[in-house]
Amino acid sequence: MKAKKLRPYIIVFVVVAIIFGGIQAYSLISKPYKVEKLTPATADDFIEADGIIVKDEKIITSKTNGSNRFLISEGEKINNNGKIALVYPQNGDVELLNQINDLNTQIDQLQNSSSVDSAYMSDATKIEEDINTKIAEISKLAEKKTTATIHKKTTELQVLFNKKQIVLGQINNVQAIIDELTAKRDELVKKTGNNSISSVTSPYSGYFSSSFDGYENILSPKFLLEGGYEKYKEVMDSTPNGVAPKDYVCKINASFTWYFACTVPKDSLKRYSVGDQISLRLSSLSNDTMPANFAQITPMDDFDYIVFSSNSYSSDLLKARKLKAQIVTKKYTGFRVNKNAIRIQNDKKGVFSLRGSQVQFKEVNVLFMKDEYVIIKQTENSKTNLLAGEEVVVSGKNLFDGKIIS
Repeated sequence: MKAKKLRPYIIVFVVVAIIFGGIQAYSLISKPYKVEKLTPATADDFIEADGIIVKDEKIITSKTNGSNRFLISEGEKINNNGKIALVYPQNGDVELLNQINDLNTQIDQLQNSSSVDSAYMSDATKIEEDINTKIAEISKLAEKKTTATIHKKTTELQVLFNKKQIVLGQINNVQAIIDELTAKRDELVKKTGNNSISSVTSPYSGYFSSSFDGYENILSPKFLLEGGYEKYKEVMDSTPNGVAPKDYVCKINASFTWYFACTVPKDSLKRYSVGDQISLRLSSLSNDTMPANFAQITPMDDFDYIVFSSNSYSSDLLKARKLKAQIVTKKYTGFRVNKNAIRIQNDKKGVFSLRGSQVQFKEVNVLFMKDEYVIIKQTENSKTNLLAGEEVVVSGKNLFDGKIIS
């Protein structure tokens, strides 16, 4: 009888032993501490604004009827009296010229795709977000039937798709593809022979673009700087048809200086004056920043109207018009790490750095925090320097300065 009474207790003991053994085994094979390497990083505070790019654009036209074959690429610099294009008879070599222009478009797209932004390389989701944003923009434009702008946005979307393939490793040697397309184009160019009936030259020095959005005949630096907010608002509310005139050949951006006009929340930039420098990020085009100056500051009742000027030039600006920009008001430079790495020891904020098998507490300042990560910088009270690639503990219990862990 006694043996039967003990049986339930024996079963309970065995179950407890199994659970305890499992916990012990798990603790032996699992790592009680999780570490992450410090990565040099920058972050910033910014004000986001929708606005418009204004450039000194000169329209080039030709009275000769025919098909143009451009001799220079999109964004390429041309000198005064430089040759832009050859004009061929309307009924001759048209198919060949279309093939050449298609190849030039593919080459331009791949060249624009080859310089992948650092933001895309470190965060693959960023390019996916930009692709989705671009698709949404095209969808909205389709409703308005703005054909010329849709073509421009579709080209930008193709560049983003190319960049995505590069980031994912699906395109390994972009330059080899560019070289192959260039060779095909050059072979077709030879077949056109010397059938051109005239040529087009530029009376200006500057940067070439064959695009046309309809603002070329409306906007100019003078119009922007003298017209004030009222003229700016008229332009922002307008949508030109974007159809180029029949005699249109191209446009030349004849000045390094360009302008970005926008409105910002009231007094959000009140500490700045005309002539002060600031950084702009044209987030619709790139994640990089470029220097700009305050050209005009006009306080309004509920907001401020700002015009920035910049001499920092890129080929992306040639086709840019209405876009979203980030006005950077403060930058932070330090190390990026998971926010769980931040610990409090003796009322001091810091991280536990792993040196060999020993952890060391290093006091830090948290400069910037976003989502799951922070940007940190060591304080002057830290015993030793923080180094790039150094491992810090982001998960672990019962840590203290000098503790030996395995």
